[in-house]
Amino acid sequence: MATGSESFLCCCYCFVVLFLAAFSHSQSTPHNALTQGQKLTIGSQLISATGSFVLGFNTTYLGISYNTKHQKPVWIANRDSPFPNNYASISLTIDANGSLKIVDGHGYSFPLYDVEQPISSSAVLQDDGDFVLQELNQDGLVKRVVWQSFDHPTDTLLPGMKLGINHKTGYAWSLTSWSSDESPTSGAFALAMNPNNTNQIQILFRGGVYWSSGEWKDGWFENLSELDYYKEIYFNRVSNENETYFIYYVPKFDRTPSFNRLSEVVLPKLRLADGATLEMNNRISYEICTLFNMEEGCVWRNQQKMAECGRSSFWWISGYMEGEGSKYNGSENLTMFECENICLLDCDCVAYGYANQDGSGCEIWKSGTKVSSLGGRSTTDLWL
Repeated sequence: MATGSESFLCCCYCFVVLFLAAFSHSQSTPHNALTQGQKLTIGSQLISATGSFVLGFNTTYLGISYNTKHQKPVWIANRDSPFPNNYASISLTIDANGSLKIVDGHGYSFPLYDVEQPISSSAVLQDDGDFVLQELNQDGLVKRVVWQSFDHPTDTLLPGMKLGINHKTGYAWSLTSWSSDESPTSGAFALAMNPNNTNQIQILFRGGVYWSSGEWKDGWFENLSELDYYKEIYFNRVSNENETYFIYYVPKFDRTPSFNRLSEVVLPKLRLADGATLEMNNRISYEICTLFNMEEGCVWRNQQKMAECGRSSFWWISGYMEGEGSKYNGSENLTMFECENICLLDCDCVAYGYANQDGSGCEIWKSGTKVSSLGGRSTTDLWL
């Protein structure tokens, strides 16, 4: 019989499988546009003209992903506002006024963009992965773009997306990590331009500076030399009276998935994951600040008072634990990274777990508690 923790993990696994499957290879008509009065429903998709990107629903979210198997979404419309239980009637539509909305026919409405005055409009999924709402002239030609997903990034930067600041409005283009690998809700880390020095980008942890890129010099950042080594993405800096931003491109990329010399699929993207890990082009993961590397722009790590007990390790437990640990209230919304660091900074902590039956997310254990692990870094029963 499965324990509560095992059931929780099983549910998480099922969620991820359904989440990934829903954004690829479902039955749909291969079109890239939504016109006024049309509805995009569960089981149907918009597919960009060359087939590179797909926009569609899973049970709780609307998202865009690369049109290949088992890809996490690169953009999610409603990451912090999942659909209600009656998701079967959910649809994306452009209403009579020209506004772009997610509705369910029972009172639920999530506006992606509300127009101020009625317009004629259509929405198009472009080949660069941008989903745009455009106002149309009476003759049906495009008058202007009124909204685009590239202006509202989630955790992933695609080639052509901006990371920076609009000087006129004060709006900042930035990334925010998922709260965990299973949940796309907004997490603890953000990647943004330094508002006080627009020659730098920063990773913020709960609003405080966690890491700084160092100065922009010769087409790269001082403290990202390791990613520069791979030569797979190239940044440019653009600055004028209206905006300052960084933008990147991928050499020899023609907006369709390509393969490198090792026959690995290369999907151009830069993703900020929980724990301040940068994932590049679906292949390379680089943890910005670790216990073994607290230089190279690491700010938050260097300010922490590490436990002075000389402990060289502790345990991450993802299975069943005997004995009561210290539980943290679910309303605190602690991520795995935060749970680990609570343990790291406490000499009395010998283990931490994240998949709790009550869903609080974080639990740590004191000396003398028997720990039985079914996974993670420990594989034996220990008296600690």
